[in-house]
Amino acid sequence: MDSVSLSGRGANVGFQKGDAAIEHTVRMQFRERHLADIQALKYVMDLDGSKDQEFIARLMPENSPFLPPDRLQIFFNGIYAGFTHNFETAAYLLVPQIENSFKHIARTNEVLITRYQDKEQFDNTMGGCLSKIKPLITEDIFVELQDFLTETSGQNFRNNLLHGTTAPGMAKHYGKYVWWLVLKMVFRPGEFIVKN
Repeated sequence: MDSVSLSGRGANVGFQKGDAAIEHTVRMQFRERHLADIQALKYVMDLDGSKDQEFIARLMPENSPFLPPDRLQIFFNGIYAGFTHNFETAAYLLVPQIENSFKHIARTNEVLITRYQDKEQFDNTMGGCLSKIKPLITEDIFVELQDFLTETSGQNFRNNLLHGTTAPGMAKHYGKYVWWLVLKMVFRPGEFIVKN
């Protein structure tokens, strides 16, 4: 089995063969099923009553290995946007913060993410940071984040969202998944961080 990823203009931007293509297809199907479950859970939460900002603020952890202390407000804004069904805004706020959190996890664990050998010494971008912290996180979350956020042969949501090539409907659709991932990483970091 082969798998080809196309851009919004129909250009071939990624290719997978064999087991990698099958794994990607299974992950996409699982992600869509999970999105349906998230929508059902969100509906039940809505029946329980609206969640105002004060309620959500009380839920935010004071100390999480995933949350850099100076980014709590941005995370709060993105998480709150999801609680109000504004998943598109949640995606635009939270995706860059996920990348920054990977850098935070790397720095906390003394993992070098700066490319000192280059003339200009920038930090690795999301894909590079994710690869550097791979020993610190579970294999499943690593593969899922890589497939969903950074792989050109996968969803590549981070790149497409931040470069403006994601259709608004898809930003909202996958923004719901980003929101759920962030909830999981913020409130249950032990499920994905194996070393801190």
